[in-house]
Formats: sequence, C-alpha cells, structure tokens
Amino acid sequence: FRGTNDGEWYGNAETICLPDSTEAQKNAVAYFDKVIEEECLGHDMTINVTGHSNGGNKTATVLLESKYGGIINQAVSFDGEGFSRERIDGLKNNVGTKEYNNRINKLIGVNGENDFVNELGERVVSSDNNFYVTTLTSNDEFNPGGYHDIYYMFIAGYDKNGKPILKENLQYTEQKEVGKLVSRINKKLMKLPMAERLQAAYTIMALMEVSGDIKYNGLYGDY
Repeated sequence: FRGTNDGEWYGNAETICLPDSTEAQKNAVAYFDKVIEEECLGHDMTINVTGHSNGGNKTATVLLESKYGGIINQAVSFDGEGFSRERIDGLKNNVGTKEYNNRINKLIGVNGENDFVNELGERVVSSDNNFYVTTLTSNDEFNPGGYHDIYYMFIAGYDKNGKPILKENLQYTEQKEVGKLVSRINKKLMKLPMAERLQAAYTIMALMEVSGDIKYNGLYGDY
C-alpha cells in the first residue's frame, strides 16, 4: 500500500483520533479481501503485506480487520502511524483479544531513525517487533522530508560524484532526536479529549498537505 494520496490528509487525522475505520482504510480491507477471493488465495500460500506511511497503517488495518487477516504470514509497516486507543479497543472486541494478539505478533515496524509519522497515534506494533534504520547519510544535504522517505533507508553512502550508493540491506540503529521529539508531542496529543485531539490533528495534516511544492486538490479533494 502506498502512502497518503492527495485528498487523504484529513483521513490521517481521523486514523489517530476516531474509533471507526476511515474510508481509505475500508477501501484497503475491501481491496485485500477481493484479491484473496478472486485469486483463490488461502492457507496453502505465504501471504505478506506491506506499505509505507499511511500505507503502513493500511497494512496494519488489513492484518487486524480483514476477515482473512488470520492467514497473513507477515505484515511490514514502513513508517506507518498507529491508531486511536478507542479503535484498538474496538479491534480487540471484534476479533477477540487472543486473535488480536496472534495477529499483532505478525506485524513488523521498520522506521527511519528520525521519522516523524510512526510516532503518531497509539502504536500497535509490539516493542520487540519495532526497528529503526539509518536515513540521510549525506552530510551535505539538508532534507527533513527525507526523514520520512523510504528511499533514504536504502542509501549506504554517496560516491565521489554525490551519487547515492543503494544497498538492499537496511542499516539498523536507534531512534534519533526528531523521532523522540515527535513521540513526546504525540503523547500530549493523545491525552486530549477526542474532539480537541481531532481538531489539533486536522490542523497538523492541513499544514502537511499545503507545505509541499505539489499540486493538490484539498484535504478531501474539495478545492
């Protein structure tokens, strides 16, 4: 699953604030279920799911919410945000605590060392399955957006011409300062009453959408 598409930014706020699935999350589950059913996939096959950013959240959603989530072998979320506490409680009630825990054990989190998205919401990845990897290895490049860009996870260095050297293996490390800062901010955000939490998150997502040098159609594609 890809990350946030144009018009999905408000959905990001709702993902970490509201007790119900967003439209994008419902679409992700419907898509996954359709693939399983139309391709006749089942227990005799190894099924892995992955995604980056909001796509990582959709990956976790499919694992925890799909009626076929139990047959997934592994789900890998790259820089994916979490859920609201209310939604986590609802998911546990829907599938049962035992089944929820069985599925959670299949969820792996791989995050940039200074990524600022995976800290949003209540984390669903267990601490044993959550990892940080090195990003932005160029010393002469200032690119905060790269903290969240999956591309930089696979750069091992730069050659003498400044061309990135790509490697298949990730370089594991510890979480760095930006990620820790966002973690502290997020903890305060998640303590707010739901309505105030949602308004604060809407504001953050609005700034995220309009800050990039991109052509966009609005938070819900409405302008």
